[in-house]
Amino acid sequence: MNLITLENISKSYSEKKLLENISLGINDKEKIGLIGVNGTGKSTLLKIIAGAEIEDSGTITKANKVRIEYLPQNPYYDENATVLEQVFKGTCEEMKIIGDYQDILDKINKSYDEKLNEKLLKLQEKMDALNLWDLESSAKTVLTKLGITDFNQKVEELSGGQRKRVSLA
Repeated sequence: MNLITLENISKSYSEKKLLENISLGINDKEKIGLIGVNGTGKSTLLKIIAGAEIEDSGTITKANKVRIEYLPQNPYYDENATVLEQVFKGTCEEMKIIGDYQDILDKINKSYDEKLNEKLLKLQEKMDALNLWDLESSAKTVLTKLGITDFNQKVEELSGGQRKRVSLA
């Protein structure tokens, strides 16, 4: 099954053509690697595939329900966050919904507001539809499989390798 197809992808920065007419297909269960010297567009191509950057021309076709994330070489870490809090600082739609839900819940706990309550109910419906109530348990399972078991440990206390595993989670 084809997961993603890129056709004639091009990307330039000012006068410099970084990618020109790149075509690529990735099928289910394939493992691929990008090899090249610095500055040849490997990271840019990955960012385009993940949707973190826009191509100048070409088309990208993804199979239904395929989601691609991009983990930068030097991700941002909130040094004061716990491991679990850092995992939930992700940028995907689900993380935004959970963050919005938590923000509104905190505001309602401080001062009840009918409009905020309506927003909370709509977010609860989204969380139900996306089955997000078990996400914390899933995050803990993934972290454990990656060798991280102290979910309340501060990010600032982690080694570089542990931080990278938290980012993967």
